[in-house]
Amino acid sequence: MEKKFQNRLAVGIVDDDKQKPKQFEFFREIALQSGIRKVIKPESRHMIFVICPAFEVWIFENAKQVDIAPAQFGFANIKYFKQKCKSQAVHRDQAVKGFLNTLKQKNAPGLVQLKTWIEESNRG
Repeated sequence: MEKKFQNRLAVGIVDDDKQKPKQFEFFREIALQSGIRKVIKPESRHMIFVICPAFEVWIFENAKQVDIAPAQFGFANIKYFKQKCKSQAVHRDQAVKGFLNTLKQKNAPGLVQLKTWIEESNRG
């Protein structure tokens, strides 16, 4: 995979995990905003956006910041939301899609930051 993207833009989005791939040691953090660490591999066009802490917690924190109650979408707690997000059919889950779309429409700070950095990486 490394050779496939050697001279090309490669952008990844992961959540913060205790076990990191070996290749991660070649990346360095250049920014931290809205619960997202931007890490790059020097002398390449490779970058990773690390969602901190885990994705589900980050989403709930973003919901709180824009006064959206996850329970409105059927998510009484993070554990249940995590279970739904881990499903193979999450892309068809209307509750998850509605929740995330509402956060996007309300300009949740983390989603705005992630979108901004992705757009910047595509230009640069």
